[in-house]
Amino acid sequence: MGHSTGYWAGVACGILTGLIAAVAMIKAVRKDGRLKCRYDERQTLVLGKSFKYGFYVLIICLILDIFLGHLAEAYVEHGVLEFLCVVVGIIVEAGYAIWHDGYFSLNEYPRRIVFVFLAIFLMNLVISIRYMHEGELIKDGVVTLFATNLICAVLLLVIILMILARYAYRKRQDEG
Repeated sequence: MGHSTGYWAGVACGILTGLIAAVAMIKAVRKDGRLKCRYDERQTLVLGKSFKYGFYVLIICLILDIFLGHLAEAYVEHGVLEFLCVVVGIIVEAGYAIWHDGYFSLNEYPRRIVFVFLAIFLMNLVISIRYMHEGELIKDGVVTLFATNLICAVLLLVIILMILARYAYRKRQDEG
């Protein structure tokens, strides 16, 4: 059964609203209001390495999924493991960039970014709790695609914790 025109109009409005909100958030976290990030040469090198390591980890995870994914088919819907592979690659990329001071551009407010990440984390967590409560997260013992919100929440929490840990480590280094 297909969806009505009204349904697709609602989807289009939702996407448009999301894009407008994303642009507004990006402008809010930038010191100069520009959409484009500015990095110095050292940060650019760090980002190159972080993307490379994240990409390698993504490839390794996807190869493992190809060869071992069939073992999880009875427990996880198609797409969840692949999404998890992408998230693991993002964690590696972000972690390397954060710990080597390449994550935030020169024209960004790190605190504002952490608050945006925290807000998105909370939204994904609330959605995940709703899915858990409604029994949509796991159906008949199988993790559904609705778990992607929970995976996103965990991703954002890990990134926030890495940022805070790096900040605490740096502060301790400066004091000592």
